Amino acid sequence: DRPGGWHSMTPETRTRLEEGRIAMAKAALQLNADQEKLWAPVETSVRDAFKAREAKRAEWAKKREERRADKSEGPSKRPDLAERYEQMSNNLAERADRFKTFSTAFKPFYASLSDEQKDVLRPLMRQLSPGFGHGGGRGPHWAFGGGWGHQSLSPDDGPDYAGAPGGDKGIC
Repeated sequence: DRPGGWHSMTPETRTRLEEGRIAMAKAALQLNADQEKLWAPVETSVRDAFKAREAKRAEWAKKREERRADKSEGPSKRPDLAERYEQMSNNLAERADRFKTFSTAFKPFYASLSDEQKDVLRPLMRQLSPGFGHGGGRGPHWAFGGGWGHQSLSPDDGPDYAGAPGGDKGIC
């Protein structure tokens, strides 16, 4: 694990920061009463994506510990390439579903915003969009969050991606 940073924070700290992002976006937009109603499903979708990402992070942490324990008992058997592709496919399908839910909620909300609010929202969306963002300029965002040779499908999906071909770090 990396010292400091997002991955070393407790889940509670990450949740607090994610809640702050949502509150900051809402405050910066200065929504009217009609927009508040349309914001609610967007906010719910963003929260659900944060929760799903946190659950994946916990799952990967558990798998990482299991791999470390297995290594002490000798070489471990990795899933074969077909199994890893299947896992990648499942993860992409989950992300696509979350993004579709978000997009469905976001479209009417975005249509209700003034041009000024849209200008305010654009830089905030990288922080709030489920399925991409938080990349910190680490390369192309192919398939909503990574390119060939990128660690996992999104840096926030976890420190390593056991289902990706090419190794524990998901290098294709």
